[in-house]
Amino acid sequence: MPLSEAVQNTIAFLKMAAIELRRIAEQPSDVGTDVLRVAEKLEDEAADMERRGSGARAL
Repeated sequence: MPLSEAVQNTIAFLKMAAIELRRIAEQPSDVGTDVLRVAEKLEDEAADMERRGSGARAL
């Protein structure tokens, strides 16, 4: 059974978030701003999923 579009989008986002967090972890600079940016992306994705009516049920 193929995955729903919402699940595919979630998987893609999670992979992107993992890549971004690894990039942040490798930087010796102040990471606070970068971490906040990733947190905002996570919140935006969650809000988008809620608007589409999928929420946690899609997973």
